[in-house]
Amino acid sequence: MENHCFYFLKDMYPIIVNECAASERFLVDGLYTESIMRAGKAAEIITETVCNFEELDFIVRLGQARRLEELGYKSVLPYEIYTKLDKIRRLRNKAVHGQLLNNAKDYAENTHHKLYDVAVWLYKTYGDDSFVAPDYNGPVYSKEEPVSEPVIVSVPVVESKEVGF
Repeated sequence: MENHCFYFLKDMYPIIVNECAASERFLVDGLYTESIMRAGKAAEIITETVCNFEELDFIVRLGQARRLEELGYKSVLPYEIYTKLDKIRRLRNKAVHGQLLNNAKDYAENTHHKLYDVAVWLYKTYGDDSFVAPDYNGPVYSKEEPVSEPVIVSVPVVESKEVGF
């Protein structure tokens, strides 16, 4: 079993999978703002990757908001994917500026789901079009629990002898 739900990206997109997995790990660990920020970074790398595949070098240099507009205008991104990427971008901006005081957990969970959908689209579009993604069921990462009891080492007591000179 893989330790995150983005496992299918690992061979083709190792940089993207690292960001996605970090976002998932932060979500499970309760670091919601960090989770959203890493999802935003993954989304940026995804749009840069799409630009590279489509040979749209001039768009790669744009910021994420403008890049999304151009990719949408050129019909590279389906509307559904465009809106998910834009929502991730907006939530990341709020997270960066400390504006997620309430409902950060809900926002992080929602962002994770959107990122999963975008990752599946990326893989099917620029990887394996026959790929059948598992249904999204939330994060699969879990904190590792110790597999055994702690080892207690006993040290033998040695009587000390005085040494005379």
